[in-house]
Amino acid sequence: LQNMHYAVPFTERVRIFQEWVRKDREIMQARDGSVAPLRFTVRRNYIFEDGFSSLGNKGRQLRRKLYVIFINAAGEQESGIDAGGLFKEFWTN
Repeated sequence: LQNMHYAVPFTERVRIFQEWVRKDREIMQARDGSVAPLRFTVRRNYIFEDGFSSLGNKGRQLRRKLYVIFINAAGEQESGIDAGGLFKEFWTN
């Protein structure tokens, strides 16, 4: 496939790629706890800087489930469970 990709129809290459992504997600984000999630901390006033420094060098680890912990202006961890909402807030800010 890598050497003669033009011999495989585009729709078939897309299907193969989607299958690779699905299998990788099953492995890296398994619900059985076999792969620990990647947890990182960001300060509210420095979301971009902290996010970039926390995630910028993680490479393949970014395929794992990600959880963000926010630190407020007083330097204290905010209470809350990241069930997706906190990460979405991080990602959209």
